[in-house]
Amino acid sequence: MRTLILGFDSFDPTIFEEMAGDNQLPNLQKFMEHGGYSRLEVCSPPQTEVSWTSIATGTDPGGHGIFDFVHRDPATYLPYISILPTKRSVLGEQFIPPYTAKTFFEEAAALGYPATALWCSIQV
Repeated sequence: MRTLILGFDSFDPTIFEEMAGDNQLPNLQKFMEHGGYSRLEVCSPPQTEVSWTSIATGTDPGGHGIFDFVHRDPATYLPYISILPTKRSVLGEQFIPPYTAKTFFEEAAALGYPATALWCSIQV
């Protein structure tokens, strides 16, 4: 069995459903008819990075640790981008995963199932 999850950030589901119903999105309509379609509840806080991390890990912000794009350093009060933490090593600066829960991609791979995540950012 194969699973494909398509998610559209900030795309109003009512508009999507109307467009699919009017045959303006024929390929996505086929996915809806022959697969599954569901609206998702918005998590709190309703922000992109929180929502996508919740989808990828199956946990809420308390489980994965992502609450916002920006955090404040308590020692200096300066803001920093919390979704891109780094550490210095002999190889230079490296990004480290900001979340504390495993993603379902990692869980699937650990069980021997091939899993790929493709994140496409499109600005319109």
